[in-house]
Amino acid sequence: MQWIILLIIIIMNIGVLPLVNRVHPIIIGMPFFLFWYLLSMIVTPILSWWIYVIGKKKHDRDVRSEEK
Repeated sequence: MQWIILLIIIIMNIGVLPLVNRVHPIIIGMPFFLFWYLLSMIVTPILSWWIYVIGKKKHDRDVRSEEK
């Protein structure tokens, strides 16, 4: 699951840029490229935090299973 989320981040920030590199449509007064970049800057930390939480839960579960 963590790799899929990481892949989403990479595709959103790098892979899609040639497709969104345009001026129109204007969204919230910004060209589409700037809107996409702003959106990726908001979504990337959220997805990174989600990866951290998933990894921490998995690590805690592994530690508890080793203690038994």
